[in-house]
Amino acid sequence: MQSNFSISAAMPAGLVVESTTEEGDTMLARAHSVASTAACPLCGTASERVHSRYERHVSDLPCAGRRLRLQIAARRFVCSAGHCVSIRARPPEWR
Repeated sequence: MQSNFSISAAMPAGLVVESTTEEGDTMLARAHSVASTAACPLCGTASERVHSRYERHVSDLPCAGRRLRLQIAARRFVCSAGHCVSIRARPPEWR
C-alpha cells in the first residue's frame, strides 16, 4: 500500500528526523532534538553543558497502517547555576 505520508509530519515539535528505514511492516525513524539548551528542572536556569547522551525508544504507534518505532537521541544537561544542587552536576562523592 503506497502512501504519500511524510514521517516528519508525525514527529513531535522540536525533533528532526535523521533517517528512516523499513523492516518488514515496521518503519524505524531516528530523530534528535533541535534544542541547544535545556532548562534545569530544579531552578529553571538554561544550560548548554551536555552531561551525557542516551537513546529513548518508543514503539507500536500506528502510522499510515504500519508499526512505527522511534529511536530518539537524547541529551542530559548539567545545570550551570552555581547555587543549584542538580543531581546531574557531579557524582555525590565529589561534593
